[in-house]
Amino acid sequence: MNWSMMWQQLHLTPPPTLADELNVAYSQPHRYYHTLQHLQECLTLLAQLQHLAIQPAQIALALYFHDAIYDVYANDNEAQSAAWAAKVLADIGAESKLISRIDTLIMATQHHAPQLTADADSQLLVDIDLAILGREPARFA
Repeated sequence: MNWSMMWQQLHLTPPPTLADELNVAYSQPHRYYHTLQHLQECLTLLAQLQHLAIQPAQIALALYFHDAIYDVYANDNEAQSAAWAAKVLADIGAESKLISRIDTLIMATQHHAPQLTADADSQLLVDIDLAILGREPARFA
C-alpha cells in the first residue's frame, strides 16, 4: 500500500511535510537497523500479507511511525513514536478512536508487552516488524 492510498483509506490528508519528516527521521546516521530499508521491507511485506489484515491502512500508518523516534539509549522509543503519530493525527482532525488504535499498534512493537498483541492486526504488525529474524543468515547479519 502506497503513501497516498493509505491516507485515502484512512479518509485523512497528511501534513504536506510529513513524508519528508519521516524520511529524515529514518535516515539519521546513528541508526543501524531502524532505517528506511527496514521501513520499506516492512511495507513490502505488508503489501504481500495485506489479505490477512483487518485494517491494512492502520497497520501501514503504524509501520510508518513505529521506529520514527529512535534513541539507542532510550527505553521509550515506541511511546515517543506513538506520541508523534498521535500529535500528527490530532492536528489533522483524526477521530480519537483512530488515534488510540494507532497508538496500540505502535506500542505492540515493544515486543515485551503480549497483552498489546491480542488482536490479529497487532499480531500481523509484530510479525512483519520481526520478520528479519526469519531471514537467511547473511541477510539477518
